[in-house]
Amino acid sequence: MALHRRTRAIVFSEAPTDLRSSVETHVKARQLDLEDARCWLTRIDNPIANGFVAKMFKRRINPVDPDAWSLMMVALHRTHVVVGTLGERSGTATFSAPHLSLSLQEDIGAKLGLSSGPGFSLHGFPSPVEGQGASLFVALGNEAAAEECLTEVKAALWRAKNG
Repeated sequence: MALHRRTRAIVFSEAPTDLRSSVETHVKARQLDLEDARCWLTRIDNPIANGFVAKMFKRRINPVDPDAWSLMMVALHRTHVVVGTLGERSGTATFSAPHLSLSLQEDIGAKLGLSSGPGFSLHGFPSPVEGQGASLFVALGNEAAAEECLTEVKAALWRAKNG
């Protein structure tokens, strides 16, 4: 058994209430409007691993993640990328940064079959450590919407930097 991810394109108003509320609070504080933003929602299921010991101790496929399920939403604003997360146990978190400050790195491990699924890392989010940017891995499923998310975010960052 492995992690299972499903990605679909959504309208921001279709995001689950807790996730949408967290993202709305974040973007309103930054005077951003996501009404016309392209959005993608990925559900990540992290089941109990196979094996007697794993089942006995309820060890998950990804043991670092305490959540049996989580959601990750990418919203592509005209000038910013906004990423919101909601976990069964870990709650909500929202991150955003201007296109100009971000760089994107595709997860080539997924293409080689070395990781649990496709995705990409975004580098350059604000960090509490002065002079350092924070990074975030955006997990995606295998659907066409996932490829669309990667393509659209990559294109937005390229356009911001190259005109």
